[in-house]
Amino acid sequence: MNGQASGSFSLEIQEVQGDTVVATTTFAAIPSSTSTIVTFDTLANGGIASSSPLRIDQNGDGITDVNLTPIVGGVVTLPVLKLPLIVTANNKTIVLGTTIPALSATLSGFASGDTTTSTVTGSPVCTTPAISSSPVGSYPITCTVGTLASSKYDFITFTTGTITILYKWSGFSQPINDAAYYPMQSMSVFKGGGTVPVKFQLKNMSGTPVQSQTLPLWLTPQKGASMSAAVDESTYSDPATSGTTFKWDAASQQYIYNWSTKGLATGYWYRIYVKLEDGTMQSVVVGIR
Repeated sequence: MNGQASGSFSLEIQEVQGDTVVATTTFAAIPSSTSTIVTFDTLANGGIASSSPLRIDQNGDGITDVNLTPIVGGVVTLPVLKLPLIVTANNKTIVLGTTIPALSATLSGFASGDTTTSTVTGSPVCTTPAISSSPVGSYPITCTVGTLASSKYDFITFTTGTITILYKWSGFSQPINDAAYYPMQSMSVFKGGGTVPVKFQLKNMSGTPVQSQTLPLWLTPQKGASMSAAVDESTYSDPATSGTTFKWDAASQQYIYNWSTKGLATGYWYRIYVKLEDGTMQSVVVGIR
């Protein structure tokens, strides 16, 4: 059958034995246009009950868009085709020891002009294995359909998010002035050839110092711009730390790395780095004269 105009059509099929109608099926209110091609291949020996589907090529491109299976004694209509939406869990970042916040998701894939509030009701259910006592690290956030509903959209694709738990970081400790966290302080300048004690504490949400599961990593300091500021910090001669990890000082509840500046070019700013097990990297700038 070839479409003759824009509109819709109905097709009724009767199965007759002699003069008796023994079965019927009706395809009703099927949208059509001048490009629509509808094919009904065969009525098998079993009659309507085992016949082929009604194949609808809505735009005449040779590709079947919809297959409608006959229902004996029933009426078949075109199913409501819903557009798919993507449900993406929203990422969260919290400090160690924080209560897990409410989890949510963002919907995307709307047709032009549609929004969540205009076409969707309800909300997804999002969960994570992380709890308030979980150690630092990244944990998945997964969502299910929950009470989401729409007459126009389906919720099929769900994208996982991440909740990241970090240490509370309050900058490097004395004798280094961390001007990024304490703007009233000027950047520290140490005498070249001595040792610079690099210290910091890791804390939880309540501000209590904590020890990490793995030692923080000492990364090679990077030389920056030249400088002429005078030495304003004490000279330290503590034994230099070897290796690439900070040491835990249980007495002061902090990490320490005694950085030897022997052999370094003086008259420059240097950026000092530490990489934490929560995946973050912290740094501070000091001068060597």
